[in-house]
Amino acid sequence: MTRIKSSQHPRLIVFDIVDEWNDDSFFIVHNFKQFANVWREMFHQDDYTIVVKFDYGTSKDLMNEIVSQIVALIWRTGKDSGLETCLVFEEAQFYFPNHGMHPNFMHLITTGRHARINMICNTQQPAEISKLLISQSSEIYLGRIHEPNAIKYLEQSIGEIAEQTRSLELLQFLYYPVGHLDQIVIVDLLQNRPSEEQPPEPEPEPEQEVPEGQTQNQIQPLQKDGDDHPPKPSESL
Repeated sequence: MTRIKSSQHPRLIVFDIVDEWNDDSFFIVHNFKQFANVWREMFHQDDYTIVVKFDYGTSKDLMNEIVSQIVALIWRTGKDSGLETCLVFEEAQFYFPNHGMHPNFMHLITTGRHARINMICNTQQPAEISKLLISQSSEIYLGRIHEPNAIKYLEQSIGEIAEQTRSLELLQFLYYPVGHLDQIVIVDLLQNRPSEEQPPEPEPEPEQEVPEGQTQNQIQPLQKDGDDHPPKPSESL
């Protein structure tokens, strides 16, 4: 879903903690200095993807410090240039937790629209995400969830329908615009998904031999020995 939604934004910056954004066309950076050098050359361009990756074992504090510096730079240049930029946060709970969020991230959530910044965030731990981020979102997609605590947390905001996330298939999502729970629908990204297993088609019955001089429509149904009358159409032989 993240890739599909992000494809609608040509100017893209991705914070890739899961190491899934590896196309050759992407600009890959690992720290603020590298990002600033690439950003200086690219931010006036109409189409680019810059991916910020972190070395294995990088501490959460260091990641947050690097990302907060990048976010501040994007906010300033967006405010001055008026150019729209989309930020993608993989595993958003690392940046927008329930407690201890960096001040720059709070500023991004509440004022990013003034700097022409859009955001796409995903997480596998919805209960760990800041309620401020949820309240400022425009739409929510919920994929398959089995963790009881996560479902219980979601029930606080969307009610009993959260239980439906247990039975969602791969590439199915519950979708709703924030503030409009009456508009919750299931979005299926898999085209022509079979609704149920279809029974096998019956094998064709062998054709009955037609006696010479008689047409197929003239063949009478067979009668069992002892039958006093031919069977009615609703009866079986």
